[in-house]
Amino acid sequence: MAISRRTESKKIFICLFGFVLGSLFTLKLLTERCLARNNACSSTPPADSQQQAVFENSYQFEHEDIRYINRTPGFRYYDDFLISPQNNIYLAEYKLHYCKIDKNMGSTMQAFLCYIDAPQKHSNYFFNGSWNAGLAGSACSTSTLSGELRKRFMTGAQNVDFFSEKSGIYHLAIVRDPISRFVSAFVDVCIINTFEKEYPEKFKTLCFSCRSNMTCFLLQLHDYLYRISEHLPKERWFRDWHFYPQTWYCDFDRHITRYHLIHYKRNDEFYKELLEFLRNIRVKSNLVDDIETKLRKKTAAHATHSKSAIYEKELLESPFLLEYVYKIYYLDFVWFDYRL
Repeated sequence: MAISRRTESKKIFICLFGFVLGSLFTLKLLTERCLARNNACSSTPPADSQQQAVFENSYQFEHEDIRYINRTPGFRYYDDFLISPQNNIYLAEYKLHYCKIDKNMGSTMQAFLCYIDAPQKHSNYFFNGSWNAGLAGSACSTSTLSGELRKRFMTGAQNVDFFSEKSGIYHLAIVRDPISRFVSAFVDVCIINTFEKEYPEKFKTLCFSCRSNMTCFLLQLHDYLYRISEHLPKERWFRDWHFYPQTWYCDFDRHITRYHLIHYKRNDEFYKELLEFLRNIRVKSNLVDDIETKLRKKTAAHATHSKSAIYEKELLESPFLLEYVYKIYYLDFVWFDYRL
């Protein structure tokens, strides 16, 4: 009888042990899948950190129904249909990988890096071109979109060690104050837009057809980006990527610690940091000198800084709109240490 009971207890123990072991394995598998998919498991801050971030910005927001967008959708460098393939450039000679974030001096950096990579090929465009959005129509645009520079990056990024420290690769990205970046994108895409004649069908849904109405646009943008972050169905619209949070770019959710981040501003401090970075990775001094001259004199054809003041004022004077911007770009504020 005692032996029977001991046998039965042993069977129960084995079953329980197997159940616990199986549960742990399942949990591990689910966690790995989640991390592999988009790392969103770790990108959702706990409630107390949200409150702390709001407190540090001296704002107590009133609308609990406006949700924080605190997950990344897990875009990867090969997701061309989600973020432009022009967003990564790799200069093998200098072991430099640059990740372009739209509205963060991206076209200017494209022109700089094409010139560094092949001065003779790109010198005429570097010195005389208009540097329009994406450098459209130029040899540099073709190279970064589908040509030599694009292929070079794709080959390099497929190496398992591309983002590892032992690779010796420098990873560079320029980040920007989320409010300044949003206003720049809003003015460029929704106000100035130059695409009505070229893409009449796409123009109809541009900026949710809100045109210059920032309130109309922000409310719909919040819902739209929230749905993307949660992998929910949505209908894409032309140039929407200009409004993606910066934390959705560059595989930041997996490799942010590998990046050298330069905070964009139109001042000498920013210029000095960028030029110093290029010198430190041993870009030829005459090329850096040419870039310094252009930094201080050249303006991209689609630059918006001279037209943004009125819309930035509208945003900053509205706590309601600021709440939307803060909750849309919450991870940008937190990861890149910006404050309202």
